[in-house]
Amino acid sequence: GLIMLDGPPCASGEDNRHDWVTYRYDDADGQQAFYTLDRLRRPEATNRAFAEWMLERSTEEGIEWVLEITRQMPNEAAALLNATSVFLDYRETLTGLQDRIPLWYLVRAEQGKIVSDWARAHTPAARVDAFGEHLMFWERADQFNRGLIEFARSCRSRTNRFGKGTDC
Repeated sequence: GLIMLDGPPCASGEDNRHDWVTYRYDDADGQQAFYTLDRLRRPEATNRAFAEWMLERSTEEGIEWVLEITRQMPNEAAALLNATSVFLDYRETLTGLQDRIPLWYLVRAEQGKIVSDWARAHTPAARVDAFGEHLMFWERADQFNRGLIEFARSCRSRTNRFGKGTDC
């Protein structure tokens, strides 16, 4: 099986408010600049804003914990990875997995409708769950773990086209 954990199969598109993408081609909302140039120009402020975005409960302790993690990667490497993602498109690969393996898209609450609409159109057998923010698996560990166990069970119970059970 495959779990997409709050990340789209394609990073860029016409409209990141109505399509399952992170960045707009024209960067009218500044998201590309935030994750690339701002990480270089003003890394501490950018990393703090990113930490706050990731958390449902933005406590100072939680923000500091996320900041410690972000500081483990050089800002130049993080900016380059984010810039590279603008050109990646795995939509065809993901839709090719439809009916071959179980798919679970777990996204933050605000992305629920967009991802559900995309899944209905492209991978209708996929499971979509939306709750919390980007670190929902950590902040809502019990809810995430219940979903993960259910997903793992669904992987074991499916049979592939060769009549054998699929593995997660």
